[in-house]
Amino acid sequence: MHWHLDERNHPALPVQQAAPFIARNVLTGYDAVSRLTPKENVDLPAHVLCTALALVDYFVREFDTVHEPWLQTACWIGDNFEVFRLPH
Repeated sequence: MHWHLDERNHPALPVQQAAPFIARNVLTGYDAVSRLTPKENVDLPAHVLCTALALVDYFVREFDTVHEPWLQTACWIGDNFEVFRLPH
């Protein structure tokens, strides 16, 4: 959600501080329209982490660069799995 290319078509840095709020809003909105199953809710954090790592891989391959905040974001996701689960 916060991985994108900037106006120069270069990788923009992720915004770690906003991740919990963005994730919670997106998950809550999705769940309101299409209820997450208990299994989806349990598995979702691993999918978020895999997506973050895949995006790091993409930017490394595409731009031959990696910025420390990208890796920090992936580590942050790994350390904060519960942010990506909804209380049911």
